[in-house]
Amino acid sequence: MRNLVLTALFALCLSAPVLADDMRPFFAPEDMPTAAKLPEISAAAKRGDAVAQYKLGWMYREGLGVDKSDAQAVAWYRKSAEQGHAPAQNSLGRMYAQGRGVDDDQIDPSWSDKIAERIWRIDPEVAKIIAKRKHDVAQAVAWYRKSADQGYAYGQNNLGIMYQTGQGVAQDYAQAVFWLRKAAAQGNAAGQYNLGTMFHKGLGVTQDNVQAVALYTKAAEQGEAQAQVSLGEMYRDGLGGLAKDDAKAFALYRQSAEQGNDNGQINLGWMYERGRGVAKDDAQAVFWYRKAAEQGNTYAQNLLAKMYSQGRAVPKDDAQAAALYRQAAERGNASAQAYLGTLYREGQGVAKDDKQALFWYRQAARQGNAGAQVNLGWMYAQGRGDARDDERAAFWYQQAAEQGNAEGQARLGTMYREGRGVSRDDAKAIALYRQAAAQDNPNAQANLGWMYREGRGVARSDEQAVFWYRQAARQDYADAQRLLATMYAFGRGVAKDCAQAKDLLRKSGVKEQDIPACPP
Repeated sequence: MRNLVLTALFALCLSAPVLADDMRPFFAPEDMPTAAKLPEISAAAKRGDAVAQYKLGWMYREGLGVDKSDAQAVAWYRKSAEQGHAPAQNSLGRMYAQGRGVDDDQIDPSWSDKIAERIWRIDPEVAKIIAKRKHDVAQAVAWYRKSADQGYAYGQNNLGIMYQTGQGVAQDYAQAVFWLRKAAAQGNAAGQYNLGTMFHKGLGVTQDNVQAVALYTKAAEQGEAQAQVSLGEMYRDGLGGLAKDDAKAFALYRQSAEQGNDNGQINLGWMYERGRGVAKDDAQAVFWYRKAAEQGNTYAQNLLAKMYSQGRAVPKDDAQAAALYRQAAERGNASAQAYLGTLYREGQGVAKDDKQALFWYRQAARQGNAGAQVNLGWMYAQGRGDARDDERAAFWYQQAAEQGNAEGQARLGTMYREGRGVSRDDAKAIALYRQAAAQDNPNAQANLGWMYREGRGVARSDEQAVFWYRQAARQDYADAQRLLATMYAFGRGVAKDCAQAKDLLRKSGVKEQDIPACPP
């Protein structure tokens, strides 16, 4: 039976919330800070001018005319924010949200009470990091709220996102929609995009793709890169009343990608790889995947790794593929963890190491990756990387099976059939095989045929056995081809046909000299 379960890669990361902070709408072009204006802005900031303090904070954050310094940016934003300057309050909130320049911020001792005692006991340093993060996001919410309460659209958008994601506040989709509506009503592109996502997903509002398209369009027309990606998705899939249009999707992805948006770059690469809306071009796919991967996008690292492992538009390089999978895996990408586990198990691009394979499969399985759950179950069933443990094997097969994974269902069926890790139960085995066979899983089809041939959990039927063996054999499943050959050789459930039996054995990989004579 099959030992390798490949995990699908989903490249289309389309709905990341957009936090917004941009001073351009607040100032006329001639009032924007420049390096030449630094002495004037600095002098005004030191005199206590809140607008100048905000500008100086921005200059330190961007390294405009001064050495880049997040700590100095925070210091000047705070001076301005404490005078009630709404843009500075929003910018200060964002620095807290990103954990930038606030390392020396004092943490209220009460925060330690909010961290599980177990974490403090096991690793106090990790507990301190968690406490600091809780403190920072709470401060972000507080400053966003001050800005939002003054009607500042960026602050309203950002406060909405904190409610949407449950950072620093209890997750509350209704409150998220409330604040995002306020930002969107002012024409704020990020607010329009984020509100569109709420409609697209049906969070805090009735799901409505038509409304999502309208909001994505408004934001995309203002150049909001993530909105261009999401609107591209709607054209690509024909959602929200739009006709499917790969050319429009491609154009939108390109607009986003050329702004440096990693999701736009991934999707543009995906369109090139599949030849949708543009001529198929693996070299261009690699180009755009690499751009996104260099920004640390784990989906792109996965996709680029796949190109290296297959030698598509780049020299085949298993070591480079493994390195890219590792980058994504170490940042928590479950698909990459699953693939890295397989590379260690098979010794592709890395030294063969069952313990490392088990480790990475486990990381992915715990995140709910069904392919990894099947592979982890197989490792336990075979005693690879750890002692054989049929109970654990059955547990992980069941986790995958409950997600509808056909291979997980097939393997769990076999555990029930053989009474390994679970009580023997032919009825459960049959039910699981049927679920997987309905998904065209050849492992399940072959086993279902065997159950019919032996009359296990079902009435014995050679005809049904032949039917299911044939379904699996058509997929070049060697076990099924050999089983079906036996049925032809003995004329069970089908007219005896020695030539057909021998042909099936050849297809299954049996050498000519090892093919037995047909029984009389």
